[in-house]
Amino acid sequence: MTAYRTSAPLCPTCREPLAPHTFHEENAVVDLCARCGGVWIDWEDGDFTALARRVPPAPACELPTNGKGSCPRCNGQLAVEVFLDVAEVLRCTDCAGAFLPYASIGKIAASTPADARVDPRESQVPDEDESNGLWSRAAARLRAWTKAD
Repeated sequence: MTAYRTSAPLCPTCREPLAPHTFHEENAVVDLCARCGGVWIDWEDGDFTALARRVPPAPACELPTNGKGSCPRCNGQLAVEVFLDVAEVLRCTDCAGAFLPYASIGKIAASTPADARVDPRESQVPDEDESNGLWSRAAARLRAWTKAD
């Protein structure tokens, strides 16, 4: 255990102890709640999508009744955040860790991985060669137009 993992953190929704689960390939440790099936992911653990795809199924899934609690790492406030317009997660406003409720894990796992996402604005920006070509043609037309007078 690293220094911040000296004791079992508590699930922010049902207050049960979270159990660490290691993904050796990603060099990540997430924390699983056996009671509600939720997953705590620290900001440095990696991409939600990739980790959500590899989370083992919860043995049982009791819906939490306590609502959102505090961050299991720093006791900071948790804010509801919509992830890729498909699922809600609880994000710590201080340490940026996130809790994925059981209902969100499958939705996140089915979403597009971060490295495959493209900002739609990027496809509208001409590449450097195309941009130079446009400016060259515009400058040539301007020169031709000014010489015509």
